[in-house]
Amino acid sequence: MSIQKKSRIGILTTSLLLLGAIAHNTGNKFGAASVELANAQSLKTSTIVEVATFKLKAGVTPDEFYPVDQAVESQHVSQQPGFISRESAVSEDNEWLAIVHWDSMESAEASMASFSSAPATAEFMSKLEADTMSMTRYESYALQEILQSEAEESLQMESPTMIEKVRALLNSFNTGDQAPIAYINPDKYMQHNLAVADGLAGFGEVMHNAPPQGFSANVVRAFQDGNYVITHTKYDFFGPKIGFDVFRFEDGLIVEHWDNLQETVTDTVSGRSMIDGPTEVVNLDETDVNKALVKNLFEEVLLGGNVDKLPSYFSASEYAQHNPSVGDGLDAFMSAAAAMAEAGTPMIYTKNHAIFGQGNFVLAISEGEFIGNSTIFYDLFRVQDGLIVEHWDTLETMPPRDQWRNNNGKFGFNSDVMKAIHK
Repeated sequence: MSIQKKSRIGILTTSLLLLGAIAHNTGNKFGAASVELANAQSLKTSTIVEVATFKLKAGVTPDEFYPVDQAVESQHVSQQPGFISRESAVSEDNEWLAIVHWDSMESAEASMASFSSAPATAEFMSKLEADTMSMTRYESYALQEILQSEAEESLQMESPTMIEKVRALLNSFNTGDQAPIAYINPDKYMQHNLAVADGLAGFGEVMHNAPPQGFSANVVRAFQDGNYVITHTKYDFFGPKIGFDVFRFEDGLIVEHWDNLQETVTDTVSGRSMIDGPTEVVNLDETDVNKALVKNLFEEVLLGGNVDKLPSYFSASEYAQHNPSVGDGLDAFMSAAAAMAEAGTPMIYTKNHAIFGQGNFVLAISEGEFIGNSTIFYDLFRVQDGLIVEHWDTLETMPPRDQWRNNNGKFGFNSDVMKAIHK
């Protein structure tokens, strides 16, 4: 048997033909690849592709040889240090092809040195015409990159997204499943719900004090802005509530949480519920433009007081309202605002703390005053064709300082979020 060494299989036509032969034979069991990727680290150091060809002795059929070939792979080749994967295939003229990937030339040569004395190889060699056997080793570059890319894609497919992790965590309120708690960083979890203590201990305390019927959470909307996930949820949390939650991730784990909850109102002016309406995130390419629209609305109108500019931000023909005290349409919104001001209970915004968005949904988090109380405002806008066409919100009164279970406050967004607002 002859052994040759070559380099850069990634640019050799020969290697492409060999790989093509495998691909075209995947319709039968002899062409099916028995690839076993050892792990991502071994792929990173993969450098050797070993290609062997041989013919079977007269009278030996592929059906007879196939289990022998598989036995050599499982009992010897795959057990050798540096093994990454092996494929085998047979051509129409009964020529057999075997391709083995090794992490180094040393590993390939060490395997060959032990091959002849391995118990599984005796029957293997007895089925071959020894003088037809040829082996060539190639130093691999392009193939290594392909394998590494495929491994990374596979890992990404298997790992849940940040949104999926948040949905699973909130759904655990319904199921009692404790597994999603692993998505929270046990060593770093900052809580901004002022009724809950910091860390996993605070989260556990809430669950421990659940009423007999427990809690429920139905996530209606979810979107992502960088390492933040925003959800809009229908809760039964010490009574029916509508809530927004914001989760910040680091290294795949939740490290910070904000929320704003309001008791559910079912009798609304518009006839809409506080949470129904479109849920699909679309027009991802318009994210920055839509966030800028909402940012300018706050700066120019809600904080700046330029009420005459309000119509330039909203659709005149379509504006669906989910605030239970306000009807649909911009005129209804302006009438409600005027009525509250006349009654001495205006809704006053004093500072915008964060703007998050993805596609057609933008959430603004602000503070201000309502009915004489310090209030946290979460306003969710749906934007279409450059104008606001729908609005949801929750209002929560700031609790007295002596009732806080943590010292983090309701806001405390990091500098990146603040820069995004003020740039």
